[in-house]
Amino acid sequence: MILTTISLVLFAAQSRVDLLDGSKVFGEISDINLNAVTIVVDGSEDATVIANENILEVVPAATALMRQAQISLDALDFMNASNAFAEAASKSEDGYMKKFAELRNAETLVSWAKVDPAQYGAAIALLNSWVSENSRSFWLPRAQMSLARALANTGDIDGAASMMEELSNLAFAETLARHIEIQANVIRCEAFLIGGQAQSAQSRLSSLKDTLGSMIRNAETPSALLSKARGLHSQVQILNGQAIQAIEGVNASQAYWKELADGESTRPVVRSAAWLGLAEAAIEANELRSAQLQLAKIVAVMPASPNVTPQALYKLAVVSASLEDTKSSRSAAMRLTTNYPNSTWAIKANSEGL
Repeated sequence: MILTTISLVLFAAQSRVDLLDGSKVFGEISDINLNAVTIVVDGSEDATVIANENILEVVPAATALMRQAQISLDALDFMNASNAFAEAASKSEDGYMKKFAELRNAETLVSWAKVDPAQYGAAIALLNSWVSENSRSFWLPRAQMSLARALANTGDIDGAASMMEELSNLAFAETLARHIEIQANVIRCEAFLIGGQAQSAQSRLSSLKDTLGSMIRNAETPSALLSKARGLHSQVQILNGQAIQAIEGVNASQAYWKELADGESTRPVVRSAAWLGLAEAAIEANELRSAQLQLAKIVAVMPASPNVTPQALYKLAVVSASLEDTKSSRSAAMRLTTNYPNSTWAIKANSEGL
């Protein structure tokens, strides 16, 4: 048991490079930049250079402060998480670890801003500074994606879309991992939808759906890239439904959501979104009992999703209240505020006295 514990501690202290083929490389990072990671694998005298185009993610060895920050973040204690990441950055001896800790702090502020919009100013300022100072960092795409989403959520749709177009072009020019270019374009579509430019989003979503579909069907797509492609494909399916809803109306989107809801190969997160879309159509048609059943089905049988479940619980509470089903309304509201206390939907429910 002692040997196992020691080996786990040593194992945890190593940095990790996740490759697109599903394998992982553990060791000590000696250099990391936009184009490649150089890592010395434990027990080896030679360094291994891994090109960006083969990498899914890089996870640096976590210091005690970084672990402390992550624990606070997992508990939605944003203030202490941010403070711990900032302290970790100030005490980091390795240049890349300092930059990674600074980025994690900025990402924490973005998460905090989702429940307290007053934090967006600090988050955007920190991310802008980080991006301008780290133009050749491995984590530049990640930082730009986080910044673009923050800009879109504060109304700077053109800034967000432009940044993602630049990242898409950079990914192609620098031969970065394939998913980076695609993900940048997905976030660009998110920005268009937030800004009420649904038609601009829909035309691009159609192309993304085809590209991702081809990757998923290709037997030679590496396993980790395949998993990433499936996740992005799910996002595209959901965003496309939202675009249809924005352009043609809630009722017009019903056929699209029903097709996804009934599809045998539809992924759970997409099926949940489809059921939510059908519930919204039922609410629009004042078919509240039908909407209640759809919403109850989401929270009862689908895997919990921070993007869908809180919204479903909120709407279930509202619809049940309209049906004078006080017990169901209170139960949904309690689950929402207990399980997702810092979600925008829980805050909305509290403000409305649900």
